[in-house]
Amino acid sequence: MRRLPFLAIAAAPVILLAAPAAAAAPTLAVHPGTVAAGGSVQVSGSCEANTTGYAISHAFLHDASHDFAGVGAAAFNTNAAGKFAVTAQVPSSVAAGQYTITARCGGGNLGVSATLTVTAGADPASAPPTAVPAGTGGLAASGGSGVAGRLELLGGAGLLAGAGLLMAARRRTA
Repeated sequence: MRRLPFLAIAAAPVILLAAPAAAAAPTLAVHPGTVAAGGSVQVSGSCEANTTGYAISHAFLHDASHDFAGVGAAAFNTNAAGKFAVTAQVPSSVAAGQYTITARCGGGNLGVSATLTVTAGADPASAPPTAVPAGTGGLAASGGSGVAGRLELLGGAGLLAGAGLLMAARRRTA
């Protein structure tokens, strides 16, 4: 009577349950994927929980407060699930082309990247002025008018205020 194979099969689930769970693979994304020079993008992803990091690219604003090792960077904090999102500015002086975005999290490279396409920004000084007929600005230009237009504006302001409160609450819990 051979009991060894039966014991090995019976013990396998216990061994698998005792093994530590593998850490989730880091992620990195940029939205929108194409932006005009002078615009901004949202960089999001996941890495270590409750830590700090940087989204890094030669396309990003580079000054004393947006620097990582001589490259433009946007600092972020991750939440308890390891998720982050940060807005990065693309200066109007950045040349059109494709740029790689990388990130560091908790002191190490994520090992993943995203691609950002920068298009030539519009120079407001060279654009011809837009003629607006009298009485068509403000709410009339947005398609809203009277009370309905004002309610649309108030609704949008309420959404922005709610988003701000949500972000502030998330920062306090992170």
